[in-house]
Amino acid sequence: MVRIRRAARWLDEKKWLSAVIIPMIIALPPSLVVACDFYPKFKTWLESHLAVQFVAVFWPILLVPCAMIWANLKEPVSISVAQLSLFLRIISHIVGKKVGRFHDFKVKHSSKKTIESHKIFSSITQPDDQMKEIVQGVWSYFEGTKRDSSVEIKVALVKMGQEHISKFECFYPSNKGPRFALKELQRSDSCFSTTKSLRTIVVIEDTKKETSKPKRRFVALKGELADEEKSIICFPITEPDEVGHINFVLSICASKPMHFKESEKDVYTLILEHFSQRILLEVFLKEIKLKAH
Repeated sequence: MVRIRRAARWLDEKKWLSAVIIPMIIALPPSLVVACDFYPKFKTWLESHLAVQFVAVFWPILLVPCAMIWANLKEPVSISVAQLSLFLRIISHIVGKKVGRFHDFKVKHSSKKTIESHKIFSSITQPDDQMKEIVQGVWSYFEGTKRDSSVEIKVALVKMGQEHISKFECFYPSNKGPRFALKELQRSDSCFSTTKSLRTIVVIEDTKKETSKPKRRFVALKGELADEEKSIICFPITEPDEVGHINFVLSICASKPMHFKESEKDVYTLILEHFSQRILLEVFLKEIKLKAH
């Protein structure tokens, strides 16, 4: 049953299936009924095959149980109690940092009758510091849920340009920054660019194998980095506007291949969506703060 569920989810993720094949399957039986008005021979054939005629006529009704079966077949997204507990502790810690900042400001100015509004906003909003806390929180989650203790986890938040990365906004651990020139990643086959282009999470199970694919999603770096085998997740941070601009991408890198699995993509998405919303909040606060007087 597990294999059937995974196969159903794989089919559900294929764009060509949802955009072309499924609409054709839905439209075909009713089309047979309409065709009878234009092709008398086909009408005669259909009338002699009652089973086909029954399916064609009642197909819209039959779609309801079919859709219910399909929905039940798809493997549900689930995380363990331990994963959820860790995630909630991390979120609580991130929020706690902001609460502490608000409290300190309140205590510091408790003797004053009034405070200028712009000073309040400037003091209690520290988006750069908060984004660093969130990135560290992402690291804490993947560090705390890793199956192999020898795996090294690194997390980066990158600012995207029109197509490619423009800079590393922040990363954790803070002493494990980029080991290559930024321009080497400013190309269409980098994981960052691919993530922005596809507008969805990208999971690369083995970077070394990925570089040998015709349509690779990872830059084949030269020198000592070329032989490294890693596992990477890239997640787009989508703004809630009509276009859905993607100005930032989260990257989580594991030092060993097959640490991150394509089959667990929905779990990664579930967790990273929450972190990305908090990053967006700080991004917007930073933009507003720059305009405040």
